[in-house]
Amino acid sequence: MSVKKTMDKTMTTLENAKKKTLKAYNFVNGLSVRNKANFDLSVKHDKSIVPLWKYGFGYNKEIRVMPVILCMIAAMIAVCTAMKIGNNSDK
Repeated sequence: MSVKKTMDKTMTTLENAKKKTLKAYNFVNGLSVRNKANFDLSVKHDKSIVPLWKYGFGYNKEIRVMPVILCMIAAMIAVCTAMKIGNNSDK
């Protein structure tokens, strides 16, 4: 096999890997977790039908997944680095 064919195969493999990595990144970047809830609070007397006090509110929060993943990776790197530094100082 010639050098040119080998380089062409290598470049094709790298381009395909780059495309797959970008697709995975775009997929994870688009993920989010949505949390919705409605709360109704009321105070009632035993003998009345109408509540004495009533309050209701809604909760709607969306959390992006990518920053959470990046923070977890950074924390794992920090812990691994700290463990490595701790092991090297004992020697």
